[in-house]
Amino acid sequence: GNPYKWICDTCHGEYTSRVKDVVAGTDECPYCKGTKVLAGFNSLKAINSELAKQISPLNEVDADHILPSKQSVQLWRCPDCGSDYNATTLDMENGYTCPYCSDRVVLPGINSLKAKNPELAKLISPLNEKDSDHILPSKQSVQLWRCPDCGGDYTATTLDMENGYTC
Repeated sequence: GNPYKWICDTCHGEYTSRVKDVVAGTDECPYCKGTKVLAGFNSLKAINSELAKQISPLNEVDADHILPSKQSVQLWRCPDCGSDYNATTLDMENGYTCPYCSDRVVLPGINSLKAKNPELAKLISPLNEKDSDHILPSKQSVQLWRCPDCGGDYTATTLDMENGYTC
């Protein structure tokens, strides 16, 4: 048979289905079973309004038109640094934090060695693959440093350098 429009008694969403499927119970409302988004009912904004506030405005749709699917990757905006990053809704619900603020990924001008410790960044050797604005100031990170006195290069961790290690 031909599909007809139906209005769900629970969510009041409109959907199409064949009469025999609805009568047989083999076709449920797509909004109630979570396979289609219905703004104000099962959207990210309706289900988790606090998390929805972190959705980046650069997404193609807003939080009231995003199905909070556990696997769906969205663009999120960090409330602290204002940077955008990708993560799944499940990751965000489980406490995933901004990769830039947590120093897992470098963002030039925000969490780089140059941004966080400009004086130390001046000692980075130009022979490194990355400049000081593309290096995370992680404590275990080994870099090549240039001595301001003799001009020679040597390796050390950022922590060593912060603790006064010298050439």
